[in-house]
Amino acid sequence: MKQITSNWGLKLVSLAIAIVLWLIVVNIDDPVTKKQFYNIPVEMIHEEALDSVGKVYEVTEGSVVSVTVEGKRSLIDNLKNTDFVATADLSKLSITNAVPIEVSLQKYADRVTVTLGKVNTVTVNLEDIKKDTFPIKVVTSGDVAQGYAIGVAKSTPNMIEVSGPKSVINQISEVRVTVNVKGIYKDLALDAKPSFYNQDGEKIDNSRLTTNVDTVGVVISLQPTKEIPIVVGTKGEVAEGYELVSVDYEPKNIFVTGRRKALDRISQIEIKDLDISNLKEETEINLDLSQYLPENISLVDTAQNLMIKIKVEKKEKEKIEILAEDISIVNPTQGYSYRITKPSKITFYMIGLQRYLKKTLSTAFEPTIDVSNLPEGVHQVPVILKELEHITVNKQINVEVTVTKKEEASTQE
Repeated sequence: MKQITSNWGLKLVSLAIAIVLWLIVVNIDDPVTKKQFYNIPVEMIHEEALDSVGKVYEVTEGSVVSVTVEGKRSLIDNLKNTDFVATADLSKLSITNAVPIEVSLQKYADRVTVTLGKVNTVTVNLEDIKKDTFPIKVVTSGDVAQGYAIGVAKSTPNMIEVSGPKSVINQISEVRVTVNVKGIYKDLALDAKPSFYNQDGEKIDNSRLTTNVDTVGVVISLQPTKEIPIVVGTKGEVAEGYELVSVDYEPKNIFVTGRRKALDRISQIEIKDLDISNLKEETEINLDLSQYLPENISLVDTAQNLMIKIKVEKKEKEKIEILAEDISIVNPTQGYSYRITKPSKITFYMIGLQRYLKKTLSTAFEPTIDVSNLPEGVHQVPVILKELEHITVNKQINVEVTVTKKEEASTQE
């Protein structure tokens, strides 16, 4: 016992030396060190502070921060970015639109020190909040099964309330839900998320928008289809001196859809009232086919119109001369002679399109005069010209015909 309690001074010195040696060993094995952590995201909190003044924000600077951590290496080596929480409290927004950043550590908080890097504030841009309501358009992609068409495509609700920065809301031209209908052969019901588009059809980033619903219910109803021809008729006459060359149109057939009974009652689309009155030049017409469809029938392609091209050409005229001797006399009476006394030739103009005129000879008209039942004397007789396709003549032509009775030959006894 005496040995244990003796030499206290020496024992205390030995203990102190042991502690110092232990500390030296520990610090050599687990020294204090520093480490930087980068790209720690900053979370914005207390956003309701801006809601109360009708504002929304957009972070322009300071969305991520870096920190320097000082502590034992054994501790620091166990840290990762996700152990840090960086926040910016919008209720502390300054007049310069800056929000101070605070960083906390989820572990070892009392055993290490954390220092923010150069970025220690979030800079925001403030903008007025705007609310608006938009109709929801259901857009389909892909083709349904053959023999079917989309009869109804609707969403519930069919309107959506959107709020967000005024500049973003003002860009919204259309709200759509897109549904893939490729190959479906029966009605379809599903939920879809609306998307927002500007007037150029470009998708708008909706990360700063809020809506009264996240998804909408969409119903796609199918109906049978039928292919039918289109028949086009005209009314009126083209301008005088012109000829209707052709009426061409596309498509010649279209697909329509509706309930089966309604489809059974329709066999074609007939357009009777295409007005060509007084036309003098080639004309193109874009016709809305839906106005010619009966009730309960619609086009499969609702954007499909009928493109009609009416071709009209100006008529030309060409002079024709035919000698009197080339005019045939028909139906003469026996015992009489017939002679065209004047004119020595007839003149008229044939009228038609140039391509027909240049192929037509004067002999094609095969001129004749009918002298049946003409008594002796001088008569004005109309010249009969053969009717030619695409060709008309400008006037009726008469010739003077002298009819004489032949003398009876003397009979020799």
